[in-house]
Amino acid sequence: MGQASTRSSSLEQFLNLPEFKPALEFLEGRVIQKMSPLFPHSVIQGELVTVLNAFARPRRLGRACPELRAVFGGAAQVPDVSFYSADHLPRFRRGQPAPLFTTPPDLTIEILSPGQTVGELRRKIRHSLKHGSRLGWLIEPIGERVGVLRPGQKIETLKVGDQLTGEPVLPDFAIAIDTIFGWLEEV
Repeated sequence: MGQASTRSSSLEQFLNLPEFKPALEFLEGRVIQKMSPLFPHSVIQGELVTVLNAFARPRRLGRACPELRAVFGGAAQVPDVSFYSADHLPRFRRGQPAPLFTTPPDLTIEILSPGQTVGELRRKIRHSLKHGSRLGWLIEPIGERVGVLRPGQKIETLKVGDQLTGEPVLPDFAIAIDTIFGWLEEV
C-alpha cells in the first residue's frame, strides 16, 4: 500500500491541520502521510539517532532527532532522522513552546519502507539539498545499500564493505555499512 496523498491548496492550510500519526508532510503541493515504520526501519532509525548523538554531542556539533518536522522551501517535511548542526539549532528554553524548525536539516536521512519508492525519498532529500541541507542519506534495508546525496553531485551508492562518512556535516564520523545492517540481527 502506498502513501496516502491528497492535494492541498497551500502550505499555510496544511500547517493548520491537526497532528496525525504517522505524520503528514507537504511537498510539491500535496499532503502525504508517512508510512508506519516496520521493524527494520525502526531499528535503523533508533540506532542512527543514538550513534549520531553519541558522536556529535560530546563534540558540540549538533543533535540528531527522529521524525522532526521542518518547514522550508514551500514544504513541510518530517525526515526519518534529521541532524542539525549546533549553529542551526533554534534556541529552546525549558517550559517554553517548542520552536518551529524553518530550515532544512544539515543532514537529512530517509529509510526506505515497504510502500515507498526510492524516487519519492530521493525527491524529498533533493528538496532539502536545494534549500540548504549539506548531506542526505537514503537507506535501503532490503538491498543493503545507502545512497549518499550531496548538493550538485551525482548520487553515490554504498554497499556492504563500504564506509559511510558524515563529511561535511560530521567531520571524522564514519560507520561501516555492515554495522548499519548488522543492527537488524542484534537482539
